Amino acid sequence: MKQNEKLKQNEKLKWSKELRRNKKLRRKTQAKLKILAEKKAQAEEKERARQKAQAEQKLLAEQKAQAEQKVQAEQKAKAEQERARAEQKMQAEQERARAAQAAAVGKEVAEYKAKIIAKIRRNIVMLPDIPINARAEFDVTLLPGGMVLNSILVKPSGSAAYDSAVERAIKKAEPLPLPPDAALFSNFRELRLKFSPKE
Repeated sequence: MKQNEKLKQNEKLKWSKELRRNKKLRRKTQAKLKILAEKKAQAEEKERARQKAQAEQKLLAEQKAQAEQKVQAEQKAKAEQERARAEQKMQAEQERARAAQAAAVGKEVAEYKAKIIAKIRRNIVMLPDIPINARAEFDVTLLPGGMVLNSILVKPSGSAAYDSAVERAIKKAEPLPLPPDAALFSNFRELRLKFSPKE
């Protein structure tokens, strides 16, 4: 019995020591946690102060940058106005040159188109029964040497004989006259030609 009591007492003592040790550990842990919390609060305060200083520096830098940008924008606007005036002047000169060139090209195209039509007309064999008001339109595709790739009747005259006569004349007139400047050929690759007996 005594031994049982002794065991119980030893057990209580053991538990008591364990409890004291646990309390001591808890106090130590709480003290450490408190220190950590204080350090964290200090670090956060320090970070807030750093961020505030950084924000103030950023604001000052932005204000300075805005002032510089304003000056640069004014200088750029002035330079842009001068450039725009110069470009406008240059464009006007280029436009005049293009208009003059287009007029010259248009004149040459019209001249050679008239030569093509005249050469084809000379080869039309007119039959006596063709109505005077017959009018045929052909789409003619040319090759660079003036040879006819194909000719398509797009608007018949109402007289099959006249349409056939014009089609034969187109082939017979080969090679059709083209300007010596090869750069102008694109104006002659596809032609819409109109023919009438009264012309």
